[in-house]
Amino acid sequence: GTPLAVIDGTELTLRRTAATAALGAQLLARPDSRKLAVLGTGALSLPMALAHHSVFKLSETTIWGRQLDKAQAVVGQLAQLGITARASADLQCTLASADVVVAVTTATAPFIKSDWVRPGTHLGLIGAFTPVMAEAEPRLLAKVRLFVDSREAVLQKGGEVLQALRAGLITEADVRGELAELLATSTQIAGRLVAQDITVFKSVGFAALDLIAAEYLLQSLVIQSPATS
Repeated sequence: GTPLAVIDGTELTLRRTAATAALGAQLLARPDSRKLAVLGTGALSLPMALAHHSVFKLSETTIWGRQLDKAQAVVGQLAQLGITARASADLQCTLASADVVVAVTTATAPFIKSDWVRPGTHLGLIGAFTPVMAEAEPRLLAKVRLFVDSREAVLQKGGEVLQALRAGLITEADVRGELAELLATSTQIAGRLVAQDITVFKSVGFAALDLIAAEYLLQSLVIQSPATS
C-alpha cells in the first residue's frame, strides 16, 4: 500500500502507446522496411515517429495530416531531434510509398481506403479506441493478417474490428493473435507469412501496458539517497 512514485499519466500513456505500436510493427512488418508514414498530427504523432525510428533503420519518414501546416509543425519538431521527415496532405500517395504505416487520429469515419493499402504494408491502427470510431475501412480487415494488443479490449471497443465483425466481414477467428502471444516462446503464433502479406496491428490500450511502462521507468531510474547526493 506504500506509493512508489507519482508519474505523469499523459506522458506515460503517450510513450507506452507509441512503444506498443512500434513493437507490433517490429514483430509484423517486413524486416527490410525503410519507409514510415505517420497518419495524424496530434500528441501521438511525434512519439510514434520516434518509437518506430528506434526499431527500424528508416530512410524516409512522412507525416500526413489533413492540414499541411500541422504536419509541417511535426516535421519541424522531428528536425530538432535530428530526424529528417517530410509533410504530406496526399494520403493515397503517402500510402503508396510506405512500408510501415501508423494511424493516430480521432477519426469517427474511415479515411484509409482498402484499395490504397498496397501488398506488403504493415498498418498500425492506434487511434480508433471506441466502437464508433474508425481509421481504416472495415472491409480492409477481410484481406489482412490481423493482430491486436489485447483480444478482450479490442473486441470490446476496437472500432474497425467491431465494425467488420458486425458486418460479417470477419469472424473472431480472424484475429490471429495478440501481442503477448507473438512475444511468447511457448506459442506458435505466426505473424507475417510472406512478404506480400498486409499485416494489421490494432491497439486500443489496456491497464497492464501502463503498469509495465511504469515499472520499466522505475527500474531504469538511479535514485540517490539524501546521504549520498
